[in-house]
Amino acid sequence: MRRPIVILTDPNKEWAKVVRSAVGEDTSVTITSSEKRLKALIGRYPSGVLVIIDVRRTPEPTTLIEEAKRIHKNVVIIAATASRTWDDTVAYLKSGASDILYKTWDRAQISEYLRVPDRRS
Repeated sequence: MRRPIVILTDPNKEWAKVVRSAVGEDTSVTITSSEKRLKALIGRYPSGVLVIIDVRRTPEPTTLIEEAKRIHKNVVIIAATASRTWDDTVAYLKSGASDILYKTWDRAQISEYLRVPDRRS
């Protein structure tokens, strides 16, 4: 079974809709704009969850990534960002993100990215 996906972003924004459609119907996807709800959802899945954090959605993305890793050791976190600065990328990875997803509007590209087994299994 595919790992459920939780996305922290503004659910009314177009990017959330693009990601949801790229994931496909065979995967459980929850989109939330609440850090508190995100943390509760991470703890709800015993086998772990894939979390995509839109880093612009939280004032302290590195702190949120660290907290998520403490909640569940099997959580896979992807930091989604439009910024391609090296310093930000390094900070997200050092805080526990498994990977960086540079935001795109291309459904096929996001779908292909999420098919990589380490991100989904």
